[in-house]
Amino acid sequence: MTAQGFSEGTSFTAAAGLSLVWSVLMLFIWYPGSMSTDSIEILRQARTGDLSDAWSPYLALLWAPLDKVSPGPQLMLLLQLLLYSLGAALTLASLFRGAALALGFLIFSFWPPLLGIIGVIWSDIFMAGFLLMALGTATASYQHAQRRTLLLAISFLFLFLAISMRHNAGAAVVPIAAAVVFMALEGRLRFVARFFVSVFGGAAVAVCLLALASIVSSQIVEKRAHLWTVIAQYDIAGIAAASTGDVDISVLAPQTLEDVRTLYTPRSLVPLMVGRQVHEDEGGRPSKSATPFQYDHFQENPSARTALAETWMQLVAEFPWEYLAHRSAVFASLVGLPPFEMLWGPVFSRIDENDLGVQSRPSDHETFYFETLNELAAADIFKPYYYLMASVVGLIVSVAFFAATNRLTFAVATALFGSGCLHMVGLFFATGSADFRYSHWMIAATVLASLIVLIELIEFAGRLAASRLETLAKGAQE
Repeated sequence: MTAQGFSEGTSFTAAAGLSLVWSVLMLFIWYPGSMSTDSIEILRQARTGDLSDAWSPYLALLWAPLDKVSPGPQLMLLLQLLLYSLGAALTLASLFRGAALALGFLIFSFWPPLLGIIGVIWSDIFMAGFLLMALGTATASYQHAQRRTLLLAISFLFLFLAISMRHNAGAAVVPIAAAVVFMALEGRLRFVARFFVSVFGGAAVAVCLLALASIVSSQIVEKRAHLWTVIAQYDIAGIAAASTGDVDISVLAPQTLEDVRTLYTPRSLVPLMVGRQVHEDEGGRPSKSATPFQYDHFQENPSARTALAETWMQLVAEFPWEYLAHRSAVFASLVGLPPFEMLWGPVFSRIDENDLGVQSRPSDHETFYFETLNELAAADIFKPYYYLMASVVGLIVSVAFFAATNRLTFAVATALFGSGCLHMVGLFFATGSADFRYSHWMIAATVLASLIVLIELIEFAGRLAASRLETLAKGAQE
């Protein structure tokens, strides 16, 4: 594989410097870090050691020693900023030099839709940071041949951490893992064979890492949340709401068909969980209350979970079009398509009320940073569906260029585009609300991959122009 510019070396020192400067700037803007209810519960687990898999237990384990050094979110904020920025900087530094490296990093790191939640202590941001570090260290292994094995081993460690951050991270990990395998097999197989081995190898690596993360999690958590039961209930409710006839949802009792049709919305499953329609209708009036999901019943009762799983699979098989209509509507809401075009939390700057000694903070709209982002939040640049379309087109283009040129830039771009696409495919089947943060990795991967392809094409055009000028000059001399 051609790795342009490696004969002259690349400036990893400059990349580290860019990452550090950006991280310090963001630390100053966001200090001590924003925290939602999810963040607060993870910190509570970090302090008590009473782990639940409702959130990533690994994130709590990561937070625990940092909280002892400096209680609160500030060290976690710094860590996630460094992971995120250094991963991107390492990737770019392995591919480009000088102005191309600096410009690519600046555009990526200051891309508005990525800045609105970059300072929130969320597993979504840590997942993105670990994925970027996995790709960055693997790509950097081409620059440091003598440390290649170590860098690739570190890359696999970051993949494990990435897949352990979210329950649906597996799909996003597959293409990045495939890229790491592809780089590890450099010089050992012919291109076509290495490509297909890497594709299947990446999937196998992701499955093994996911299994390992699940096994370890089952040994360290005190209480299992069985989050799949929430998605199952949501899908059953969605099928019942989409169907014109009666659907047997007795497994949800005491919730009735009328309750479901009162509370159901593709916007999120929250109304079904809390028993009231928190999302306004077209007239701006909240709908009436109804019986909510009995989540605790399924969490605590194995036989109830078995019955729920059986009903779930039966109804999906019996009403496939209603199921797909429900899932399509939820996904459309997630990516910002009408009628629910505004996603939850594209900019999140507050610290929720808590009893952990972390001072609460209301949403900050008074600084230039947050005022600007909030004004942009309704613009098309924040719409996930544009990035989804770009990632699909970009994947096709990068694969074509990769097959034609065998250049490292297009291999990395293919992995990023593919990771963003597969992450959204996973969300199609498993998401329960239109949260902006769920699309964060897809947007980040698409922006970085697009920059890599664009810079590579510009540099190629420059090399081609220089070659033609040289040819013309030689012709004139002759």
